[in-house]
Amino acid sequence: MNSVTVPNATKLLERAAGTSYPYFCEFDDGVTRFVKWHRRTEPFHGAKSCFNELIASRLAQLINAPVLRGTVVFVAGDKVPPIQNGGFHFGAARMDGSD
Repeated sequence: MNSVTVPNATKLLERAAGTSYPYFCEFDDGVTRFVKWHRRTEPFHGAKSCFNELIASRLAQLINAPVLRGTVVFVAGDKVPPIQNGGFHFGAARMDGSD
């Protein structure tokens, strides 16, 4: 049986640009990720949104689109900003650059 380790947030860093109030977080695997929250307070940012982000990331990789590999991450309740919920969310590795 295969086991999958989900990265756990160790530190909340700065807020990133975006309407879903994303943040950069450090994780226990040494990677800094851009976290898009699975929020229960708004219907368009729920579990489906987190799942859709993951699927889109993986499909884009299949066609060699220039995307960062996303993954499901865990952020404990004491590591999230006030308007977010702890739990499983979507995270993509941080990449320096500009739009």
